[in-house]
Amino acid sequence: MRAIPLLLLLPLSLPWGQLQAATEEDWSPEDWIDTPTREPTSLYASFTRDQQRNQTLSLGLSLPLGDKAGLSLFLDRSRLQGDGENFDSSDIGGELGLRIDERLQLFGGYRYQGQAGDLEIGRWSLGARLGGERLALRIDYANGPGTVYARDDLPPNWRVASSRDIDSERWSLQLDGSGSDWAWFAAWSDFDYASDLSRIGSSALLQLILSPGALEQADLLPERQLRLGLQWLAGEDSLALQWAQSRNAVDSNISDSLALDLNHPLSENLALQLGIGHVLDSDQPWSLTAGLEWIAD
Repeated sequence: MRAIPLLLLLPLSLPWGQLQAATEEDWSPEDWIDTPTREPTSLYASFTRDQQRNQTLSLGLSLPLGDKAGLSLFLDRSRLQGDGENFDSSDIGGELGLRIDERLQLFGGYRYQGQAGDLEIGRWSLGARLGGERLALRIDYANGPGTVYARDDLPPNWRVASSRDIDSERWSLQLDGSGSDWAWFAAWSDFDYASDLSRIGSSALLQLILSPGALEQADLLPERQLRLGLQWLAGEDSLALQWAQSRNAVDSNISDSLALDLNHPLSENLALQLGIGHVLDSDQPWSLTAGLEWIAD
């Protein structure tokens, strides 16, 4: 069973948003008042490739819906290099956010991960964010089924079910804050499954029965995740450093990852995104990301 790198795709737009350097015009009385602002429309596209020739194409859209609501959509399509064949994997999601007042935001969304015929996971989520730009706490709950598929070339007399559904839920907490030219976040997620997935990692028979694509995407079934990030301005550029740790529910392996992202403005509306990531286990590859982000006026 080969583990998928946790940070195969480096995040191009971190949770706290883009930092901006202060100018003389910023020092006005109005800038001391914490009032809601309308987020701009933004669009990004990126491509990631690692040393094992896994590759991911990513697209994302952030769209304001008036002054108090916004919609974000993303699509990641990955090609994984397995033993003797390639496997595809998708990560598709959307989230609708609603600002209730200056200190409270509500969120609702859906996320699909995996590939039909191998492993499919779909979760609906609800969340709330309390606080301002300087310090805020967000809590999310997600629930939905996952489906694990068997191989399609098993002998008929084995009488193996073609698939099995697994209910799952997730709780997440995130604390983030920012200063004049820096920002940080800390996020924790806990996953609970209706079935004991560790049997997949310990049973040679189950590994023989399950679809090879399901085993290749086993890291889509984590038990716990922890992420810490720091972002700061360096002139016109923005740098972001992120550390992440994930414990797998299938084989209980713990994976640590480190990622560094650079945002370099090319014009007032266009920015170049570059990233490098590494899963800190000795047998895991480095990955490189390059992309563009467009932000409307």
